[in-house]
Amino acid sequence: MTRYYLVLLLLALPCLFSGCASDGRITHSMAPGVDDPHWAEGPRSVLRHRPPAVSPDDDPNLYVIDAKDGYLKPRKSSPLPASSVDQTAVLDPPDELTRLCETTLRRQDPHIGPAPDFHPAEDPPSAQPPDDRQSTEIEGLHTLEDFESWALSTNPVVFELQAKLQSLQGKLVQVGLRPNPVVGVNGQDINETGGAGMYGVFFGRELVRGNKLQLSRSVVCAEIEVAQQELNEMKQRLATDIRVAFYDLLVAQEKLDLANLLAQIGQVAADTSEKLFEAKEVARSAVLQAQMESQNAVVIRGQAINQEQAARRRLAALLGEPDLPEHRIEGDLQQISRLADFERTYDQLLVDSPELAKLFENIQRARRQLTRERVEPIPNVTWQATVQFDTVGDTVVSGFQVGFPIPKYNRNQGAIRQAEQEVARAEFRVEKKVLELRQRLATAYANYSQAKIQVDIYSQEILPKAKSTFELISEGYRQGEVDFVSFLTAQRTYFDANLAYVSGLKQLWQEHNLIQGLLLSASLSHEN
Repeated sequence: MTRYYLVLLLLALPCLFSGCASDGRITHSMAPGVDDPHWAEGPRSVLRHRPPAVSPDDDPNLYVIDAKDGYLKPRKSSPLPASSVDQTAVLDPPDELTRLCETTLRRQDPHIGPAPDFHPAEDPPSAQPPDDRQSTEIEGLHTLEDFESWALSTNPVVFELQAKLQSLQGKLVQVGLRPNPVVGVNGQDINETGGAGMYGVFFGRELVRGNKLQLSRSVVCAEIEVAQQELNEMKQRLATDIRVAFYDLLVAQEKLDLANLLAQIGQVAADTSEKLFEAKEVARSAVLQAQMESQNAVVIRGQAINQEQAARRRLAALLGEPDLPEHRIEGDLQQISRLADFERTYDQLLVDSPELAKLFENIQRARRQLTRERVEPIPNVTWQATVQFDTVGDTVVSGFQVGFPIPKYNRNQGAIRQAEQEVARAEFRVEKKVLELRQRLATAYANYSQAKIQVDIYSQEILPKAKSTFELISEGYRQGEVDFVSFLTAQRTYFDANLAYVSGLKQLWQEHNLIQGLLLSASLSHEN
């Protein structure tokens, strides 16, 4: 008899440690299909169509997954550049589901490694450039492309979000792990009749039903997609900041060149006034006025030097460096592309915006969380088998018990209701972001248009005339044919016109880069 029970126990051990799978299946679509009416009329149609009501019985937004075969169908259509996977992939949870999340992740960012290789004890990724890129190599940075490439490989904001993706991969592994089996020793009827009683061992485990583990993994997969869009958004913010800082430094260099030219002209004017005074062709007051103007040009030059150094330091901060070498950067302030009209720019913004992409992925995360909450009332089964030896009767006694909670009072109805409203909130956030983007674009486009008008008028009309006038009056002043007041007026007009033109170029490049950068900036101060 004892051998019989031991054989039964050995036969039960494989199921004990490997677990039993549930046959429950959820066969609803994860997201809108190809004929989704929300975006059929273009990206702006999200403001004209309300999302369909979520039905508990026929929800078109649930995740397709099976405990054994695991059919996984991601979103097929999107107005945003999102990753795609095999629409009919047959998965073997949990490993294949993990692989799918990792494949999508590595396709978007090759720096992210596989989740099974995640070890919390290992050091986090270092926010330092590779060993073959020494700090001295920053002296070779001259063009905008050089600065952008360097910043994306050294700025800590990128490493921060990459670390977040790594942490989510650890979470992806953890949420899909089955409960550990339980083993122990028990005894009963000890000293009840003067004997030793009954002693034995017990084995047990909890069987998770309702595909809870797989659905929990699907939620984390959606969180990984959200985090990936956050990384894309942050990279775009950093790229925009680099471009703005780069052209700010170019403008500062131009202003410094103008200040040097003004200082040189002022010194020449002061020397010329001295000679004319010695020849008794001008009064002493003209000499003093020329000297004051020369000293004022020196002050302006000092201010231009400080502005150039500040612009250089701001660019260096984005590169993760304390400062930049004192060399000129290469770029052309005049070569700026013309933007499309406002409506076309707005439509393209809705298509390409990582902010919108992140919110759409967040909708998918909320819908998967809703699916997960709906299966929570399905009770898990706990079973336990025991084998005991009765010292009184010298017999082996075996037994088992199976139990599960009855969802009579707690059917997870509160969490389901909360998850349903989270889906609604996520969808409304998309509509809110669409309106916000239009508002922000309206301001940026107006500033761009005003700066474009200023730059065009100064470059085509004002600057050529101011330059010709200043050259003629300067020559006349050196010949003594023009009085000092006329020369001073022409000098100020020429310098002010150039300064206004360069300032207009700075504003134009700032707004142009902001619009081209999808209205994303402030990478170091933005919090996700």
